[in-house]
Amino acid sequence: MEVVDSGGPLLTPVAKGTLSRMFDVFGNTLDGGDELKDVPWRSVNNKPVPLTERSTQSEVFETGIKVIDVLVPLDRGGNLPAKIKYNFALCK
Repeated sequence: MEVVDSGGPLLTPVAKGTLSRMFDVFGNTLDGGDELKDVPWRSVNNKPVPLTERSTQSEVFETGIKVIDVLVPLDRGGNLPAKIKYNFALCK
């Protein structure tokens, strides 16, 4: 596949409809769901949100697996440790 310089920054689709979806590097959906239409695209090189505007509240994500919920409580919106990601993939 040939790479073509667009002359602009790297863009990604940003909307509620993109949450929990999988995309390739071109913004095409990979999860078999509906194609996204009329979705705004934003540069991945935005300025970070100032610390004063960030949320300081954390919410625990319950996996339903008691051992993980007790020994490794996970923050909602946070990253999963690689070992847990691997084990979740095996469970599917």
